[in-house]
Amino acid sequence: MRRMQTFLVRVWTPAAGEEDDERLRFSGVVEHVASQRRGTFQGELDLLDFIQGCLQAPQGVRQAVVDEV
Repeated sequence: MRRMQTFLVRVWTPAAGEEDDERLRFSGVVEHVASQRRGTFQGELDLLDFIQGCLQAPQGVRQAVVDEV
C-alpha cells in the first residue's frame, strides 16, 4: 500500500542583483508534517536528501528535529 507524505517547503528567492550568486538561488526551510522533523536547505540536493531521509525512516518513529526554525 502506498502512503502519502506531506512536506511544507518555504523557498527564499534572491533579491534583485543577487541572481548570479549560486548560493542564493535555492534555499529555504522544509518540514515533514508527520514527524515534525525540520531542516534548512541550500540547494535542491539538500532538499531531496532531507525528503529521502524522512521517507526512509521507520514508520511510527518520530525523528528528532534537525534545525530549529
